[in-house]
Amino acid sequence: MKMKLRDAEEENVMMQSAMDEMRAEVVTSLERVRSFKERMLVSAESDIPQLMFRKRLWLWRICLSASKCWLQSMIRSSKESVLRLQARSMLVSLLF
Repeated sequence: MKMKLRDAEEENVMMQSAMDEMRAEVVTSLERVRSFKERMLVSAESDIPQLMFRKRLWLWRICLSASKCWLQSMIRSSKESVLRLQARSMLVSLLF
């Protein structure tokens, strides 16, 4: 009986030790995550103006490309020379 009690106590101590190690690992991991999150927030705050500029530039490029494609299709499909000339002049003004 004493042997079983001693074995149970030893097992309890070993489990407690393992739980303490796991708890320490979790705390360390949480500290790393918090540190990483703080670094990312600081980095993001400093990058926001640059990201917004890039986003606007990207959207402008998409709009310009779509307008260019639309005008080129209008030039190709238009049967009237006046519309072709207007579309070409608009295309040239978009490109320069």
